[in-house]
Amino acid sequence: MNMRKHATALARPSIPHPHVLHACGLPRKGTRKAALAAVAAAALLAAGCSSDGRGPAVDGPGAASSVVSVNTLQGSTRDVSVEFHEGTNMAAAPSPDGKRIAFTAMGALWTLPASGGTATRITGWNMEPTAPVWSPDGSLVAFQNYDAEGNYHLWVTRPDGTDMRRVTTGPYDDREPAWTPDGSGLVFASDRGNDGQYKIWRVSLADARYTPLTSGPGAESNPAVSPDGKQLAFVDTARVFTKQIGGSEAPKLVGAGTMPAWAPGGAGLVFQNDRKSLTLAGKDVAPNEDFFPFPVRYMADGRFMYTADGKIKTRGAAGATCARCRSARRSRCAARSSPSRRTAASTPWARSRCAASARQCCRPTGAASPSWRSTTCG
Repeated sequence: MNMRKHATALARPSIPHPHVLHACGLPRKGTRKAALAAVAAAALLAAGCSSDGRGPAVDGPGAASSVVSVNTLQGSTRDVSVEFHEGTNMAAAPSPDGKRIAFTAMGALWTLPASGGTATRITGWNMEPTAPVWSPDGSLVAFQNYDAEGNYHLWVTRPDGTDMRRVTTGPYDDREPAWTPDGSGLVFASDRGNDGQYKIWRVSLADARYTPLTSGPGAESNPAVSPDGKQLAFVDTARVFTKQIGGSEAPKLVGAGTMPAWAPGGAGLVFQNDRKSLTLAGKDVAPNEDFFPFPVRYMADGRFMYTADGKIKTRGAAGATCARCRSARRSRCAARSSPSRRTAASTPWARSRCAASARQCCRPTGAASPSWRSTTCG
């Protein structure tokens, strides 16, 4: 089986949505808290706080969400509360106008006002979205979703969760979406060439027409189109390349790294390098951070947003002045009563580990207390 594909589809409960969470806004400055124990470290909700910026808020308009069984719990159960301060493989993207943030956490896609307010879950728990990215006009959010047939496919939705639809189809693994500058389509990595290779493709949203942008052997990923629409950046075997779209010349090697993104105006690339830092304008910035596997996303004011060390972070255009979005979420779970066992978090990833190892299952019963705070990155 291809190493880039999941071995099995994760179990997904069905819970009506949307739920809402409270947030007190995107801070300007950002220390890392200790990692959570065992499975709980995998789950986080990166969203805000109550209206006074301090106290707990409730997941939903004052009422607990319905309990949906994932696995059958034998014997007596009890409710436990777990608070999360870090997350694994979160992805975050600011809207083009800088007013909203789309992010994935706890197995769902959320939108959050950047100035503070309410974060809203816009996908159901029966999906597994990640890698959100806004269309150039801010009218749509594209993301990849691990669908039931065992492949990733590309989806788009309105920021409020309406008009959600799957863009790519077929028995292929379509992932890592990026918009064309005119917003007419998406570029992505896929094995749909039926040759065992992952190449870069473009799909038109208007007529679902697919166009290959690269060819030949390789395991390509993480495409990004330059702001003028003329160049393509992508990764092949942990090296960043660029090439002219539609041109016949060979791709040009930029350097060792992954997750490229074009700087505003097409002024070069920023990408994760093999020295545990970001390469920006030929220099290393953000050294010794544990970067999640997503490109940086530029904000309307010139800063860029990225996820690392379990947090959502921002930096200035030159890579300095790091700000960390420090967050917490408290979730109630139904767990089997056992003094010798600890509960796991209620996410698809954690549920599979829960069933496989601890043999106890957690089910969301509603409460949440997220909060935003900020300290300077050390």
